[in-house]
Amino acid sequence: MKSDPIREALKTGADPHMICATCPWDRTCIKPPAMTTGDVEEALNPDTIRGETGEGEGFLFAAMVKAMTFVGRDTAAPVCPVLVDRLRSSDGKRIADALRELMTSWVD
Repeated sequence: MKSDPIREALKTGADPHMICATCPWDRTCIKPPAMTTGDVEEALNPDTIRGETGEGEGFLFAAMVKAMTFVGRDTAAPVCPVLVDRLRSSDGKRIADALRELMTSWVD
């Protein structure tokens, strides 16, 4: 697994404010998921899998592996380790409540 320099810096006691000030995430605390719902549905489409593997046991195995690989990829968003640590802190509820307030009052 690839080492995450932000997590390593946090483990060694780096100040989260300093990490944010020199943000390696280009000030994007949360990135959008890599796949859309349509991408996941296409990857799990039985006809697509059948075209790759044919019928029989190979199809069933491939369908199961693809489901384990792609399920949730349309809702899983990469989050900066500093934000994750802050959400897990004693103030995490306050941060989550502020995000919830922002989302519920959103006007397009």
